[in-house]
Amino acid sequence: MDESETTAIKKDAIVKGDYFRVKILHSNSAEIVYCTGDFELYQGDKVIITTRYGNALGSIQGKIVNIEDKENSDTFKKFVRKATEEDIFRFKENK
Repeated sequence: MDESETTAIKKDAIVKGDYFRVKILHSNSAEIVYCTGDFELYQGDKVIITTRYGNALGSIQGKIVNIEDKENSDTFKKFVRKATEEDIFRFKENK
C-alpha cells in the first residue's frame, strides 16, 4: 500500500463525534449512529448497536457528512462496540 492509499483510508475513518449509517444485518433497516468511542471505524466494519429490540449486529455503510438535526440525539442509535468474531459466528449460526 503506498502513501496515498494510507492517506485515503485515514481520511475516510469514522472517529469519535462522527455520525455513520449502519445496515442491520438481520433486517432491511438502516440506522444512524453517533460514534462515541476512541477508535477508528471503516465502511464494512461490523458493529453492535442498540436498537428498539435490543442489541443488533450491523455493517457500517459509511460516514454521514451533512446531518441536519444533530441536536435531536434521541433519534440516533447508540454505538455499543465493534463486533467480535464470536458475535459474527452467532449471527451466522442463527440465520
